[in-house]
Amino acid sequence: MQRTLVTLFVAIALAAGCKSEAEKQLATINDKQKEMISALKGVTDVPSAKAADVRIKQISRDLSATFEKMKATKATPDEQKRLLEKFKGEMEQSRKDMEAEMTRIEKIPGAQQELFDGLMEFAGSAMKAQMAK
Repeated sequence: MQRTLVTLFVAIALAAGCKSEAEKQLATINDKQKEMISALKGVTDVPSAKAADVRIKQISRDLSATFEKMKATKATPDEQKRLLEKFKGEMEQSRKDMEAEMTRIEKIPGAQQELFDGLMEFAGSAMKAQMAK
């Protein structure tokens, strides 16, 4: 599940079409992805997982708003390619970091269950954005 969430998020972020707003919107998505990693890094036990779940839900709502903005904007194939190249390295590193954190959290008894709602909201916002394209 973790790999699917991360892959879906990166694919949506990289494939989203936008114009001059594209760079700003992709930067926002990249920042939110880093916030998500930060929230996950703070998980050390069940109480910290509960706190991270709240943060992840807010990040998911912020991402949904950004995805809504992206729907109104279109980019040329050249611009999409340029943005893909610009953000590819950072987003790939974020994907790896998120996978590592999810693997670490799996070893903390009860923590992954506490993150379930937030992760589902995160996946839902990403899937909704993908379907709207």
